[in-house]
Amino acid sequence: MRTLVIGDIHGNYQSLKAVLLKANFDIDNDRLIFLGDYIDGFEQSVEVVEHLIDINENSSFENIFIMGNHDSWMIEALNEGLEQFRNHEFIESKYSSWLRNDGWSTYLSYLKLSDDEILKHKSKFYDLLKYFHIIGKKLYVHAGFDPDVGFRITKNQNQQEFLWNRSLFESAYAKWSQRKGRIDKRFDLANVEFDTIYIGHTPTVKFGITEPVKMGNVLNLDQGCKINGRLTAWIEEQETFVQSTVAE
Repeated sequence: MRTLVIGDIHGNYQSLKAVLLKANFDIDNDRLIFLGDYIDGFEQSVEVVEHLIDINENSSFENIFIMGNHDSWMIEALNEGLEQFRNHEFIESKYSSWLRNDGWSTYLSYLKLSDDEILKHKSKFYDLLKYFHIIGKKLYVHAGFDPDVGFRITKNQNQQEFLWNRSLFESAYAKWSQRKGRIDKRFDLANVEFDTIYIGHTPTVKFGITEPVKMGNVLNLDQGCKINGRLTAWIEEQETFVQSTVAE
C-alpha cells in the first residue's frame, strides 16, 4: 500500500485527475489523504467533489479528507438547510466573506444540482471532513496552529484554528530560511510528539517555493493550485512527490 497526501485543489478538476495519473494512483492499493480546500477558485468544485466521492466509494481503504477553511464555509451554508441554501439573499447576507473569496462559482454551480444531488454531496463528502487526523507520529491538518500554543491546547479549546492559523508554517519557514534551507531536526517546532506535520492553506509559491520542502517537521503541500494550477501529491512511503498543473 502507498499513501498519497494531496494539497489544496480549489476546484481544479483537471489538475486533480492529472496528478493522480502522474502518481499512477491505484484504487486497490493506494490510500489517499487530502489536506482540505477542495472547492473555490477554479470552476469545477462540483466535479472535484463528485470524483472524490466516486473514489472513496470504490476504494479498498479508508481515505482521509481534512476540512479546509473554504470547505467550512460551504458546510455552514449547507447546514442551514436546502431552502436557505437556495435563498440568494440569505446566502449573500450571511456568507459574504465566502462569496468574496471565490465562493461564488462554487455556490452557483451547486444551485444547478437537484436537491438529491446536493444532499448526496453533503452526506457522502462534506459531513465526513475532519479537523485533523493522526497516524502514529504524523499529523495531517489544513492550516496548522500557533506553535506557541501547541496542538493539544488548540484541539481542546479552538479547533477552528486548524482551518486558519498560518503561524506553524511561518515559524518553520523563518527558521528554515535562517539556516539557508539546511535540514536540521534541531529546529523542529514545539511539537515533538509529531515527526511530520502535513499542512496546506498557505501557498508556498508566495515564498518562491514551487516544490514541497520539509522545514523541520513541517511539510506544506500547497504549492499554489488556486493561483497557478500546481497540485502536489506526496508519496509518503518514498518521500517523493509528483505535481501537475491545469495546463496539462
